[in-house]
Amino acid sequence: MRLLLESLGFEVRATTGPREALERVPKAPPDVVLLDAAVSGGPRVEFLRELHRWAPMAPVVLLTEDGGAEAAGHWSLPKPIDPGELQLALDALIVPHIGELVGASPTMREIERLVVRLARSPASTVLITGESGTGKNLLASVLHRASRRADAPFMNITCSALPETLLDSELFGHERGAFTDARERKLGLLERARGGTVFLDEIGEMSPALQGKMLRFIEEKTFRRVGGHEDIRADVRVVAATHRNLEDACRTGAFREDLFYRLAVLTVDVPPLRERIEDIEPLVRSFMNRFAEEFGKRVLDIEPAALARLERSRGPATSGSSATSSSARCSSRTTPCCACETSRPGRQGQPPTSGSRTANAPRGAGRFPTRASIWKRSKRISSGRPSPARGATARRRAACSV
Repeated sequence: MRLLLESLGFEVRATTGPREALERVPKAPPDVVLLDAAVSGGPRVEFLRELHRWAPMAPVVLLTEDGGAEAAGHWSLPKPIDPGELQLALDALIVPHIGELVGASPTMREIERLVVRLARSPASTVLITGESGTGKNLLASVLHRASRRADAPFMNITCSALPETLLDSELFGHERGAFTDARERKLGLLERARGGTVFLDEIGEMSPALQGKMLRFIEEKTFRRVGGHEDIRADVRVVAATHRNLEDACRTGAFREDLFYRLAVLTVDVPPLRERIEDIEPLVRSFMNRFAEEFGKRVLDIEPAALARLERSRGPATSGSSATSSSARCSSRTTPCCACETSRPGRQGQPPTSGSRTANAPRGAGRFPTRASIWKRSKRISSGRPSPARGATARRRAACSV
């Protein structure tokens, strides 16, 4: 079997049984698992359960005597194995490795397949939509690495982070003397990314004037530097992302309709994590492993109660908030198993806000003093006038300071 798989161009990691396989899976999750149906009963159930924990996206193909009687919902192939059937099955099951996308839900599997198709497409524009924190930036970089442009530069910029004039210069570059402090020529991202990809995050915040310049570049593949008179040609794929509804923005006039249709030739919509609960466990495990290595912690597993709590609460809104939560827990963890944290005073699972207090706490408990209140107290003490709340203490401090 190993020689057959290697002759078909696959990398093979053969094991002598389920126990050895489970020791290897956490270190190097497989793309697909071939399991002999001779492994049956309890060992098979235990193996499949542990496999799903560490490699939830890996499909299982059972090698059976009759090609399906024992498959129990899994893919199956009859023995002896036909090389042609094996090749077709593996080509259909294995999604090409496209980077750091993690998820077990049907939605994420479909997004992976869509990214592979988009990466192979010659189209020069892709639009990624979704709420903030859903991983649009990661998806754009994965799309670039999976494409034929992977060896060329990947440039990204957040349109909402810069004022219009600076964003214009960053994208298109400028000539010497184009404006104050333009002491030398500067190449923009479009020019430096020739042959590669430019990722425009939050393109919905781009000004109408820059939208017009981007439309011209997408249509003609040419642009002019700020202050320049020469048309410059650049072969660049433009990947844009936004958390806004651009169709609504077009109706209100905040976004150019012609630019929207140019960008939306190929579109990927990334749903928030609360709409794909199946992805919580693999995401948390991925983040825990990453942060355990970063912080030098030894994390063996996650308590089932912690995962159940996340799923009951519908999970964090986005994968970004899940990563932040995992980082905080992993950095403070002193045991090899991550567990739930007990609720603090205030709203369930939330720390008390400034100004909030628990039911039996005295008035003023839980409040943080403002800068103004601290200044007033120090003024009373330094002037020798007692504080109304703590007169005796204040008088003693005033006497000492005088």
